This record gives sequence, structure tokens and C-alpha cells, in this order.
Amino acid sequence: MTPLLGLEQAVLARQGKREGSEIRFRCPYPERHANGDAHPSARYCPDKGAWYCDACKESGGWRNLYELLGVERRQRGGEVVATYAYTDEQGRLLFEVVRKANPKSFLQRRPDGSGGWVWNLKGVRRVPYRLPEVLSAVREGQTVYVVEGEKDADNLAKLGLTATTNAGGAGKWNDSYSEVLCGARVVILPDNDTPGKDHARKVARSLQGIAAEVRIVTLPELPSGGDVSDWIAAQGLEIGALIIGAELERLAEGVGPQELAAAVNLEEAAAKPTQAQLLVELGKDAKLFHTPDGQGFAVIPSKSHRETWPIKSGHLRQWLVRLFYERFRKPPSAQALQDALGLLEARACFDGPEGSVYVRVAAEGGAVYLDLGNQAWEVVEITRAGWRTTSSCPVRFFRPKGMGALPRPIRGGSVQELRSLLNLGSDEDFILFVAWLVGALRGSGPYPVLNYQGEQGSAKSTQARIARKLLDPATAPLRTMPRDERDLMIAATHGWVPAFDNLSGLPVWLSDALCRLSTGGGFSTRQLFTDTEETIFSAMRPVIVNGIEAVVTRQDLLDRCITLVLPPILESKRQTEAELWAAFDKAHPRILGALLDAVSRALANLDRVNLATKPRMADFATWVVAAEDALPWPAGAFLRAYAGNRAEAVETALEGDAVAMAVRRFAEQVVTWEGTAAGLLERLCPLAGDKACASKQWPQNPRGLSGRLRRAATFLRSAGVEVDFGDREAGSGRRLLKISRRDPHSTVTTVTKGPDAPQTAEAMGLTGVTVGVTVPSPDSATVTDRHGGNPPVSRLRDGCDGRDGPMPPQSDPLPQPADELAL
Repeated sequence: MTPLLGLEQAVLARQGKREGSEIRFRCPYPERHANGDAHPSARYCPDKGAWYCDACKESGGWRNLYELLGVERRQRGGEVVATYAYTDEQGRLLFEVVRKANPKSFLQRRPDGSGGWVWNLKGVRRVPYRLPEVLSAVREGQTVYVVEGEKDADNLAKLGLTATTNAGGAGKWNDSYSEVLCGARVVILPDNDTPGKDHARKVARSLQGIAAEVRIVTLPELPSGGDVSDWIAAQGLEIGALIIGAELERLAEGVGPQELAAAVNLEEAAAKPTQAQLLVELGKDAKLFHTPDGQGFAVIPSKSHRETWPIKSGHLRQWLVRLFYERFRKPPSAQALQDALGLLEARACFDGPEGSVYVRVAAEGGAVYLDLGNQAWEVVEITRAGWRTTSSCPVRFFRPKGMGALPRPIRGGSVQELRSLLNLGSDEDFILFVAWLVGALRGSGPYPVLNYQGEQGSAKSTQARIARKLLDPATAPLRTMPRDERDLMIAATHGWVPAFDNLSGLPVWLSDALCRLSTGGGFSTRQLFTDTEETIFSAMRPVIVNGIEAVVTRQDLLDRCITLVLPPILESKRQTEAELWAAFDKAHPRILGALLDAVSRALANLDRVNLATKPRMADFATWVVAAEDALPWPAGAFLRAYAGNRAEAVETALEGDAVAMAVRRFAEQVVTWEGTAAGLLERLCPLAGDKACASKQWPQNPRGLSGRLRRAATFLRSAGVEVDFGDREAGSGRRLLKISRRDPHSTVTTVTKGPDAPQTAEAMGLTGVTVGVTVPSPDSATVTDRHGGNPPVSRLRDGCDGRDGPMPPQSDPLPQPADELAL
């Protein structure tokens, strides 16, 4: 017999210290030691139940040590840790099973009738555990589980299931217990050891011909010697209930009454649902699809609307975690969540339909949609007939992290309210700024780059914030220069108006990348943690940049820019940030409504407007001309302002290019010159000067000169210098260049309709769209007004600056459909 823990505690109390399998302690005979046994010299071995003192040579057994140390006899029986009551049909106590610890043991006792206990069951009726609940379950046709211990039965009861067992453990099932289960559906859950499995078969044989159905279910992943309580603890109570109920339903299929499933393996009969499978099942309401580049998305329900999110986004992860916790009151494991998202991604890519996802602005089906970014997931639908705010949208918008909300637009406003909030140097600059806003709402590019320049204190950053906040507010509206093209494309795909603040210059790679972002382009890179997979970013966006210096100097990007040079602000006219943004927030809904009016008019007029002579960014120019009906300036004012802005860009680019300036000086000396690139390089060096020719930027060979000429050719042509790259000579293989001078000033017709078009707007039935307007060269000061006459360009409709007084109201007011307009 192994001594109990009470003795070990008493031994340890005598300065005891464990040393391997023994305990060193003070001898129970201290008087036999000269020093009173100040240093413990006795040893006790619990496994052997014996003790021995090295100093006084006394020894004895554990019973002797009990008496010597004064341990009370009540401690010898071990500590009672649980009692299990067995009752009759009416719930009256028949006997108890008592579980003791240290060592683990089970005893049975019956009441003696006077408040005490008799530790035997002589003459007591034996019944199965939890008899009243079992009888009730049998009457109601519920399944009854037979387990091996009282604790297992109680744990199943906590799951809302009915379970029973017998006193005495494995092998002690009595046939009289089977009579209680007559006509019942019984599932036996054995412990995972040989006695447990033998016990299950004995119970099943006893129930044959008595119970309606009997099955033995071996629980999966149960450790050796484990029981159903261990399995439930590993799974979680709520999940355990779900799995047991689901598996019983599966086992019941195809098994008739009286048939015994002698050994059923749960994994073979039907795989247990894992947490990942449960997560996928919980997310079944999500509508899965993929984009043309193969990225998986899910449209998930949320209160009164639906939201679109990438499957691998943090938002969808949080949605699944919340659903799982609401169902099971515990979070899923990280691995289960990862597995579930991977399965949803695969379903979206292989089983889901293909569809497009947009950020902030979309053009589809002849309409333009603007995502307001609010919690109600409202969008503005803009058509030829007008616009309305709605929560039902046929296109899918994705809301990146940091995206801000636009106010609900209000009708009846005017973009003129912007003028007092902006620091612009001229009416032409205001026209170009509003035109850029209208172009940014088109939904399909190309889009010009809005380039702010100005000295310190000219409110460049504030102007950029206003432009961004008007169309695409964000928590971080302005950003620093991206580190590489990957960062640029990520910023572009996660926002509609990327804005880069306070640049000191543009490296070549960024200038080229902004060109692609303006007119359309992509970027590919190796996908992280792979060797061959490729990630592709593709975007076309209206971009904003600003800097003190002329940061945009390369001709190809300047040709895509609207450059606004901001004047300094006098201290007497400077506003505080609080005043400015308070005025902006108040006017924002009306300004946005006026911009939406312009977009609606552009949709109505676009098919009937054709620019006979198309400038660079012709799609943008055509769009703005089509919208001029709803904009406060005379017909043709935008085209003139745009031409003047591009002419200034040409001069800026040529002045910053030593080769282009040398070619320009060379063309002034000759009418026509033809020769090789090597010969031209020799002629240009004296014109450029020694300092320029000695710099690293000067081409060192004919090939370098040809490349520089090709880059500058467009702007040189605008300045009256034609560069022609001829064919190679037969025999010598030399390519001949031709430099010629021409007059850059020529009058062109800029807006026309087809060859059979009427020559007046009224004849076309299109009030407000200029037809057959003649726009002189940029140095001319007049432009034909749609209302007749040649007013100054500075005269904007509705009195843009107040100098010329307000213009007469439009003769063709915009239709004002109600919010509930059926489109």
C-alpha cells in the first residue's frame, strides 16, 4: 500500500526537502541527536513506505511514522474531491460514489438513516447514473449516451445531452440497466484503452434486442487512455456539442433499428468538421468573385447594405472571427483562420465569377459612380439625366484603409464658391483647376497631373489638400515621395487621388512612373515568399504633386501636366487653418453637387463633341469641353487656358534642356539643315557653351544626341523647330537628321462636329456646346463667346472675380432630378 499525501506533507513540514525519490527531513527522535538534529538527517522513501535516519540509525515503516509525527487518522483516507449521487425514478438518493485523491480511488456508500454513511451497498438497489433524466430522454425519443464514468456523463449533460454510466467502472454493467433503455437510441462512447473497448462491447451486447438502435463511436484524436471528457476539453464545449450532434445524424443515415455498429470510426464515417470548415460554413453568405488579375473578393452582408472586401484583407478576417465568436463564444485559432481564408480565395478564383472592383470612382454602363465612403455605403449615380444618391449600386467599390468620407452632395451650388478658398494667380488657373476636378470624376482616364509650384508660404500643401479632400478625402491626404515604383503603385491602387507633397525634384524613374500612372500603365514584381509568382499592379489616376522648384522638368511628364504657379500670400490676407477648413466644410456639399452637375452634362454632350485639332490628353480636353454647359466660363475659355498652360510647359521644358536650347538657337540660324547626328553634335557644342558641353548631362556621342532629340522633339515642334529622323543612307548606313524652322503661330479650328454638322449650336439642338469655334494662337487675347462677341478671358460666367460684374444666367439650366429619380 502506498502511503497517502497527508504523511508526505507532515514529513516536508519538518524542514523536508525532496532529493530524487526520497525526502530528507528532521528525525522524529531529536533527543537522540547532540545538536537536536538541526541539520535534517532522516530519509523517507514514499515509494517503499519506509524511513531511516543516518545519524541515530532509527528506522521504521510509514505506519510507524504516522504515529511519530502525530498525523491524524482522518488524513489517511485521502481527500474527497467529488461525490456522485445515484437516485431512484423519483430522485430519492439510493447511494453515492465518492472519488478521493492521492491516490485516486472510488468508494461507494449508502446513508445509514441517521445522518451518517455505511461504506458498502449491501441490500441497496443498483441503478444507472442520472436515472430520472435517462427515463425522460427515452420517453421523448432522444439519444442516450453511455460512457464509462460519472464525470463523463456530467460533462455531456453540460452540453445539453443525456448520458449515463454504471457504478464500479469498466466491466460492471448490469443487464438490469439495459431494461431502463428499452426502445431508446443509444450511442456508446468508450475510453481509448482495452478495458474501455471491452466494456463498450459488453454494453452493446446487453442492449441488443432491447434498445431501438445501438452504436459504438470511437472519438477521433483521442489520446491513449483518454475519455470523452478529455476529448470535449480539447475541442471546446460548444464545438463538442455541435460535432457530436452532427456526427450522430450522419451515423443514423442508412442504419436500421436493431443493427449494432460494433466499431465505428468517426473519421471514416464522416470527417469531423474542423475550425477552418466551420469558419467557411459561417461565411457562406459571402458572395465570392475574382478580378481579371485573379485577386479574390467577397461581398459580405452588413446590416442594411453589402460591403466588398479582398478575401485576404484584415476586415474579412475580423468578420469571420466575429461570426465564429458569436456562435461558439471562443476565437478560432490563427491556423484555422488562415486555412479558411485560403479555401475562400480558391473558391473565389476557380468557382466565382469574374468582376471588376473600383476605388472611389467608376464608369460603367454609360454612367459614372462616386463612392461617398460613408458608413451607409452610399454612392452617387451620375447619368445623362442627372444624379442621385443611392445605397444600391451595380458596381463594386473597395474601400482601402484610411479612405475618408465625402459629404452627401447638395444641389444648387456653384464651383465659384471654391474661388475664395484658393490661392490662384489668374482666372485661367481657376479654369484649369476646376477642369482638372471635372476630369478626375470621369471614371476613365487619361488624367492630367496637377502640378503646383510656388515659393514658401504660397499654400501649395493646402491647395493640394483642398483638391484631394474635394474628391477623395483620406486620413493621410498628402504623402512623401515613394521609395520605389512598387510603393507608388500600391498608393495608387489604394486611393483615387495620390498626392505627393513638398518634392525637391523627381528622379527619372518616378517621372516615368507618373507618366504611366497618368495615361495608364502597370507594374509587376515578384510575389513575396515565392520564386516564380508575379504580382501585377495596374492603375490610371489623377495625381497631385507640389514643390517650390519646377520639380517636373522632363518633357514627357510636363506634356501630361496642368502646372499652376501659386503667387505669394500677403500677410494681411492670410487665414488660419481653422477659418479655412470651416469655410471649406460648409461649402463642400454644394461644390460637390456643382461638379456632379458638370459630369452629368459631360455625359449628355460627350458623343456630340469633337475636337478637330486635338491637344495632348485629348480625352480629358474633350470631356471638359462637353461639361462646359455647367461651368462658369465662356465657351472656349478652357481650351485657350489649356493651350496657354501647355505653351508655358514647353518653354519650361526647353529652358531646362541644354540640348533643346542649343537646337533652338541652331534653327534660328538656318532655315533647313540636314546631316548626321555626329555632325549636328559638333555644330551644337559652340551654341551650348563650354560649361554645358562639359557637364554629365550633355550627350557624349551621336547615339546619346539622337535619344535627347527624340525626347525633346514634341516640345521643339511646338516652339517652331521640326526634327525629322530620316532613313539610313544606302551603302553607308548613316541616318540623316533634318532640322527645319517653321512658324509656330497658326489659327486652327478646335471644336467641330462631323462633315455634315450644322454650324451653330442651336442647329445641333445642343445649347452650350461650342461648334466651329476659332481659337487663335496662345498670344492672342480674345476668344469667341458662345453668347456672341469677344469678351476677355478673365470674364467668367457668374462673376468669377467680380471685376466685370455677374454674367447673365444660363439659358439652358441643368435638369434638377429628385434624389429618387428613376434612372
